[in-house]
Formats: sequence, structure tokens, C-alpha cells
Amino acid sequence: MPKLERDGVSLNYVEAGTGGPPILLVHCWGGDHSMMAPLLTHFSRTHRVISPDLRGFGASSRPEQKYPTAGFADDLVWMCRELGVERPVVIGHSMGGTIALELGARPGFAAAVVILEALTVTPPPIVESFRPVLEGIRSPACMQVLQQFTEQLLGPHFEAGARARVLELFARNSPHVLASSLGELLNYDSAAAAARCKVPLLYASSGPWFTDVERFRSLAPQLVTSQAVGCGHYFQLEVPEQVNATVERFLQVYVGR
Repeated sequence: MPKLERDGVSLNYVEAGTGGPPILLVHCWGGDHSMMAPLLTHFSRTHRVISPDLRGFGASSRPEQKYPTAGFADDLVWMCRELGVERPVVIGHSMGGTIALELGARPGFAAAVVILEALTVTPPPIVESFRPVLEGIRSPACMQVLQQFTEQLLGPHFEAGARARVLELFARNSPHVLASSLGELLNYDSAAAAARCKVPLLYASSGPWFTDVERFRSLAPQLVTSQAVGCGHYFQLEVPEQVNATVERFLQVYVGR
């Protein structure tokens, strides 16, 4: 797995494919690049695709520091510059979707943004419902809380073998990274980022759980939405055929791939 060094921090990534526009995949809280594998496999047939492990996750370094949403975005801007990736379509899942929105709000960086179900323009009561999870992650019971929370998000239909692999992956995380990144995410002003985002924007979800879509659209009128069927939060793994087809059509119509 190739890596880049940024100020002593190793940022690992996988790369596949050729063709434009390039695609940058951004994984979820607790995950790594493998959580975006079906998208990498599908889109690398026709695009150059970069799929990193975010700082603190997967094979990348896990320094003792704060993990703000904008800091993850800074790493990805730097990585793209180092790899010669210009104007990528940024596709992010969950926390990665919020990072994708932050990148879309930065003028001149992204060609388009795809958010796969994230805490973006989220009603305050839903944000507050995550606070007990954060307190659990900060406690000695961190890994038990993480497993219970992940099980809930996986939903009842997720295949048993794949479920076990996701839970095993999440168990490798460092508590200090989980706590800091989740705390920063809950305090991130996604509404302000949405108002600054002017590029084509897709919000795809498994249900009406995390986002006030109408407010989101009032802030970013170019927003288009879709909903997958018969799946939970990790729907890019569970129903990849639905997600890949939705993103493919979005790129054809709104980005002109």
C-alpha cells in the first residue's frame, strides 16, 4: 500500500484506474479505505480513483492530536496536490461525506461532491442524540460502545460474514482518534459549508435519518438526492449495485464524465 509523508505523518492510500475526472473516495468514521472498495472497483474501470486511509485510521499514522473535520480535508488537498490530482469528484461516506462537503466548499478544489449519508445539515436533536455515544467512546467501555453503535448502523439485513469483517476492522481503532474525530464532527458547521458549496452535489441515503434535506437544498440549491432500498447506513457495501448506479448517473448528467 503506497504512502505519503506529511510532516512526519504517514498517509496511506490505494490507487487504481485511469481517466477523468479523477475520483477521491473518503471513508467513514472508524473505517478505512476498504469501506469504499465497491466504489473503487466499479469506477476504476473508467476513472483514476484515489482511496486513502484518513489520518488516524487504517494503516495511516495515529498521532496524539485533535482530529478536526477541516484537518482531514487539509490532508486530502495536500495528498491530491502531491499525486497530481486536479478537480476530483469527491465521494464520501458518513464522516467522509462531511469531509467531502468541506472540500466542496473550498473554491476550485472539487469538480463535484457525493455524500453517502452523513451528518450534514443535521437537525440539532439528532446531533444531540450522538452525544451519549461520544461519552461512551471517551469512557473505558469505548470498544463495547463502538461495537453496539456499529451493529445498530449496520441494520438487520447486512450479511453475517461482511458484518463480522466490519466489526473486526472497527475494533482496531485507537480510542483517542475515535473520540476526537467524533467530537469535532458533532461541532462542525456543515450548514455554513453547504452554503459555500457551489459544485454539483448529490446526497444519497438509506433513509431520512441524518439530514434536513429541505434546509440543505435551501442552502445549496443544486442539491439532488436519492435513497437506496433495503439497507442500513453502510449501504455502499450492502447494496453496491444501487449506490454505484446512482453515482454513475449523477456523473453522467451533472458532471459530464
